[in-house]
Amino acid sequence: MYGVKVMIDGQVVCEIAKGGTATFELRAGPHRVEVSGGGLSNSATIHIDDGVANRYHLGFSALGALGGGLKFRP
Repeated sequence: MYGVKVMIDGQVVCEIAKGGTATFELRAGPHRVEVSGGGLSNSATIHIDDGVANRYHLGFSALGALGGGLKFRP
């Protein structure tokens, strides 16, 4: 299984292995989140509201064009 590298606002913040989790505290406002691993990548701009906890799911599947890939979503 590939590790998935997570970058927030251009800075590498961690690498997550299969089944792993990570928690980050971010300032309120927009943030660019990029994930990459196994030759795949995905990115999104998220908006954090002050005092609100947000949860996002990161999924990886080697099925590629068959509906797999690297997915990042709320």
